[in-house]
Amino acid sequence: MKNEPSGEYYDYTITMKPERPWLLPYHQTLIYRIMHALRDGTGKMSELFLTFEQALEVIERLYHLTCGV
Repeated sequence: MKNEPSGEYYDYTITMKPERPWLLPYHQTLIYRIMHALRDGTGKMSELFLTFEQALEVIERLYHLTCGV
């Protein structure tokens, strides 16, 4: 990748910018959070939304809908 850090000391307080900004393609990134269950005040499970098998099906459907982004 371009703009690799040199390894020398870098004082970010001078420019207030990182030495190397993140060069990730965030315009091609998808984040999907899955909530499996809730816990009550005692730490026990109070409500189950998805089993792991159901969550895997959700992930597979999302993968196919987004063409593997």
